[in-house]
Amino acid sequence: MNRPADNRSCHPAPLLDAATGHVGEHMAALANAQTPSEALTALAALEAACREARKWIAVDLVLIDGWSYADAGRASGITRQAASKAYADAVNARMRRTITGRDDAVVIVARVPYHLRHAAVSLWLNAGVPATQVAEWAGHSVHVLLKVYASCIDGQDEAARKRIEAALGAPDSAENA
Repeated sequence: MNRPADNRSCHPAPLLDAATGHVGEHMAALANAQTPSEALTALAALEAACREARKWIAVDLVLIDGWSYADAGRASGITRQAASKAYADAVNARMRRTITGRDDAVVIVARVPYHLRHAAVSLWLNAGVPATQVAEWAGHSVHVLLKVYASCIDGQDEAARKRIEAALGAPDSAENA
C-alpha cells in the first residue's frame, strides 16, 4: 500500500527477498503436507512466518522510508497504537544493531522513531528555519506544525525584533547590526 503522493514506499526487490523467501518456505511445507495434522502444523507455521515478514517489512518502512507507526498500521489494517506495540521493539533493536553492531547494547536514542522526528523539527524551528519550509519537510501543514510545535520555539524574540527594525529602516538597526 502506497501512501498518497509517496512512491518511496515501493521497496526494490532485494529488500523483500528475505520476507518472501521466509513465507515461501512455509507455503511449500503446507503444499507438501500429507495429513490434516501436518497441514494444520504447516498452516500455523505459515501464519507465524507471515507475522514475522509483516514485522520485517514494517520495520523497513519505518526506518528506511520514514513511515510513522500510523502509516505502517494503516497498511497492516491495525491502529497506530497496535502498530507501535507490534513494531517498536523490532525498530529499536534494528536501530541498536545499526548504531553499535550489537542487539544488547544500551543506546538511548529515543523511545520511538517519532521522538527523533520531533527533535529534528524542534531543532529546525529553533534554528530559525522558516515554518513553511519545516512544514514541507515534516509533511505537515503550517497550521498543524505551529499548533503542535509552537511551545518548542524559544529564544527568537531578539532576532525577530532586529529583522523588523531592519525592515522598517530604523536608524539604530544599521549601527547595531
